[in-house]
Amino acid sequence: MGARVTQDNKSTKWRDFCERLNTLPAMAAFRRIVLLLVAPLFLLATGVLLFPAGGRDDAHIGYWVALGLSRFGRVMNYNGDAIEQSSTLLYALILAAAHRVTHLDMVVLGRLSAIIFGLGAVVMAQRLAARIDRRLILPTGLLTASSAYFAYWSFGGI
Repeated sequence: MGARVTQDNKSTKWRDFCERLNTLPAMAAFRRIVLLLVAPLFLLATGVLLFPAGGRDDAHIGYWVALGLSRFGRVMNYNGDAIEQSSTLLYALILAAAHRVTHLDMVVLGRLSAIIFGLGAVVMAQRLAARIDRRLILPTGLLTASSAYFAYWSFGGI
């Protein structure tokens, strides 16, 4: 019977320790960071494993617009006519500016920026959900990140 009392006493002490640990400001901040990172990491894993090669044709049309804008300072198609053929002009402008500054390969730049914007969208959805109710942070992030269409386009380069 004495062993039983000692075991109950240890589990009570452990529960008390965990409760006190969760009330520390640093632990609360750590838990918030973990909650914010789970869904973006899930999107990253989903995209890498399931959608490594999605949406290439549309992406390369947009890359050409961005490349022309970066190199020649104007929007044009492959034969030099002033025709905007991209469905994402703002994205083409962002890519052109980033290419002008970094001189990275346009395909690499486009793929990386699409992934970064996808991860950022998941985090922003979580932050919006947190304004409504803190308990919605993780479900909102996971719902966004687990959408096959969202992951496909986040890893499609556009």
